[in-house]
Amino acid sequence: MTIFWLLSAEPDVCHIGLDDLHFEAVGRQSLVLALVFIGGITLSLLFTYQEAIISSPEFWVTNILFVLFTVLIFFLSMRPTHSLLAAERKRELQPIQARINKTCRDLVLRLNQLSGFRSAVLGDQCPGCL
Repeated sequence: MTIFWLLSAEPDVCHIGLDDLHFEAVGRQSLVLALVFIGGITLSLLFTYQEAIISSPEFWVTNILFVLFTVLIFFLSMRPTHSLLAAERKRELQPIQARINKTCRDLVLRLNQLSGFRSAVLGDQCPGCL
């Protein structure tokens, strides 16, 4: 009953107050930066297209390194934002997790008390009822 009261008292207890929309601009900026690099690589492929160049291993190694560098730029530019979001979510979830843990401990204590009450009342009359 206590759990239902807690849930009905604060129906928005699991809502995280951090607004992700503020960080959407940073994500878009990182994505645009990565897309600019990919676009530049694609344009260089289109303007330097020659059959002999495409068959050489140096061409593919260079372009694969460019693509890896672009992916690295995207993820490294998002790392501080991700760290900030993860830390804020953890900070906001700590009181909720503590409340859940306390409620769980109270529930276990009440169940143990109820189990002790049943064994005292019923004794050995109904072993399957415990």
